[in-house]
Amino acid sequence: MKYKIPKGAIIKNVDSDYNYTDNNKRTFSGLCVTTNKGDIKLLITDYQLCYESWGCEYLETPDDISKVIGATLLAVEDISIPSPRDSDDEAEEAQLRITTNRGVIQYAVYNSHNGYYSHATFLQVFDEIEKWSL
Repeated sequence: MKYKIPKGAIIKNVDSDYNYTDNNKRTFSGLCVTTNKGDIKLLITDYQLCYESWGCEYLETPDDISKVIGATLLAVEDISIPSPRDSDDEAEEAQLRITTNRGVIQYAVYNSHNGYYSHATFLQVFDEIEKWSL
């Protein structure tokens, strides 16, 4: 899914150690890209429930992430693809691809669990907000 980008959006900051606490006191970690037009965030709850394996990571970035500071935002896409599942494990991830005139930032949050220990995720692209579980 491609998101609408405000004209003239310029990246001011990229924080892959961003932390957020919602109204239910759940804590999230992940990526926050701050622009002059608003924020882009991809977050996952950051606490262990049992034996699940969860996290967040860059999949693609310029060698020096600071090179995108001041870059013009060209596109933001949710490029999540369903992960293969077997009967004992549910592996899921969400991926966001941010294209600028200075390179691409591709970031993912993921959770692998037995079906009982999902993690809440939060995606914000300017004024659009989506929440779901992985």
